Amino acid sequence: SVLVYLLLGAVGLPVFSNYGAGLAKVAGPTGGYLVGYLALALVGGWFVERFHGSGLWGALGLVLGTALLYAFGTAWFVVQMEGATIGYALGVCVVPFLVGDAAKIAISSVLGPLLRRRILAAGLLPSKASP
Repeated sequence: SVLVYLLLGAVGLPVFSNYGAGLAKVAGPTGGYLVGYLALALVGGWFVERFHGSGLWGALGLVLGTALLYAFGTAWFVVQMEGATIGYALGVCVVPFLVGDAAKIAISSVLGPLLRRRILAAGLLPSKASP
């Protein structure tokens, strides 16, 4: 789904922040954070599936995935923005989002397992995914 989101935005559908779109947005200074969502989805999703929706393991996967997103995005930003330092990039592209991202990880780690159990009980996921 993240790949589809990126492709839709790259071809011009205004799905990025502030209704942004286009290949220039993906290849631009903050495009690394957009592409970094792939790592977040893969790592976070792997942890959730591997540990059958465990909130603690899911949270760890999301923290690791978010760290990869930040690392990839920050590196991309520094390369794209001539003269930008890592400290500057972290200050403008990471630090403002830490509290919100931590809150989303905490909320999803509590609600995710509850929703997963309900979805399993409703028969909407294969039984092999049950704990």
